[in-house]
Amino acid sequence: MQTLRLRSKLLDRLLRQSHRPTHNNQVKKIMNNLTQTNQESILTKDFSLSSWLTPEQRKQLLQRSNLKALTLFLSIIIGYCLCITGTFLNLGIYINLIFSIIAGIVLAQIFIIAHETIHYSYAETKWQNELISGICFFLTLHSRILYKVIHINFHHKYINVKELDPNWNPLEKQEFDKLPWHSKLTYKLYRSSIGTLIYYVTDLWFKCYFFSIHPLINSDRKKYVLSSFAVIFAAIGQCIFFYQLGQTITSNRSIFEILFLSWLFPISICFWFISFTFYMQHTNPKIPWLCLEKFENIDFYNVVIRSCNRMHFPEPIESMYLDECEHTAHHLLAGIPLYNQKKAQRLFEDAHRGRTIVIKNGFLEFFKVTRICKLYDFDRNCWTDFNGIPTSIIHNLSNYKI
Repeated sequence: MQTLRLRSKLLDRLLRQSHRPTHNNQVKKIMNNLTQTNQESILTKDFSLSSWLTPEQRKQLLQRSNLKALTLFLSIIIGYCLCITGTFLNLGIYINLIFSIIAGIVLAQIFIIAHETIHYSYAETKWQNELISGICFFLTLHSRILYKVIHINFHHKYINVKELDPNWNPLEKQEFDKLPWHSKLTYKLYRSSIGTLIYYVTDLWFKCYFFSIHPLINSDRKKYVLSSFAVIFAAIGQCIFFYQLGQTITSNRSIFEILFLSWLFPISICFWFISFTFYMQHTNPKIPWLCLEKFENIDFYNVVIRSCNRMHFPEPIESMYLDECEHTAHHLLAGIPLYNQKKAQRLFEDAHRGRTIVIKNGFLEFFKVTRICKLYDFDRNCWTDFNGIPTSIIHNLSNYKI
């Protein structure tokens, strides 16, 4: 009930702030739709899984395996420990830097597992998922509780809905024009190829997954204070541990060198991979955004199909993602374990040929997307540049209706 009251207050505030006129009856319908559904119903209500999976396939895909889960988790943790140790060895600064980069990539894999555990889809039991989740979020400096609230209650339920999905909300031209000059520069930076990491750290990690100061959770932030302190404790604890370990292995380095190679640089690499992946999975000229008013009578199945993509990368990068880029299947049925997602994605694409947005090379596409996707016109349903000139196709939202 507390969550429903919070969401009701949030929607009241969003509708008051909106520059768009909205009739009272429409407001009530939208608020009822948003506040009276839980995650399970919204993932299954508006579409039939029978068009994608048979009951036998669904049961098989949802089957979790401790052997697969623990083998992957332990191998990644061991790899991370070895890479961190490599940053301390007297092998030359460039070799240490290579170990530091690899440690950051492995840390990003740890975050992928952390993401799976909050859906309780990784290991077989709840306590196993929570134990693995606690370790993974501790290492990646994210609040497990805050991430779960934002990711499940908002991102999965209201994917690409302006103000309700916190990931890279685009502004409209009239909103951008009203910003002060420094806010315009900040927004332009966030929408550039070098600004995705900065946006993730300042507007997502800091506001959502570290301190609970994002508008989506602002009115209920007191209950998350201890969670924020846990992240602070994790950061301080890691710094102390890495410094002591570094001093034990090599005593001829400064505290800055030790902490930069073993902690700061790897966590920066990890955050960049997270920001790049979050951005690319739901931002593309072929992917639309929806304003709050247009969320009414939307077929959630079609929204998910058109709001996700499947990214390809050259090997070994493709394997490093642990099948996390099979993203459409994950949003359609979040209970599918990570190690079953590739099979689920293939079944979906066989059932709906031509409907999946496929990116052949995620890194090359990234520069195209950051060049095209600046502002979004919610009236014409297309991406525009900062002058309001369309830069993408015009999305036909009539195909989204139930």
